Amino acid sequence: VLFSESNSRFVLEVEKKDQKEFEKFSHGVSCDFIGSVESTKTLTVYGLNNKICASAKINVLKKTWQERLRW
Repeated sequence: VLFSESNSRFVLEVEKKDQKEFEKFSHGVSCDFIGSVESTKTLTVYGLNNKICASAKINVLKKTWQERLRW
């Protein structure tokens, strides 16, 4: 369900208004929509069955990430 970036995989950011044009442009290339940015302060990950499999407050995630960098 989650993604990773590697030499053969990339995460691209496309504005909602350009989504259809991007999908036409990328026809024939293996790609899929994985999410959207919203105004909530929570990161929510949905599973393949569209049920929430992870949810966390953005400020908690940021604090946890930054703490690991302060060694």
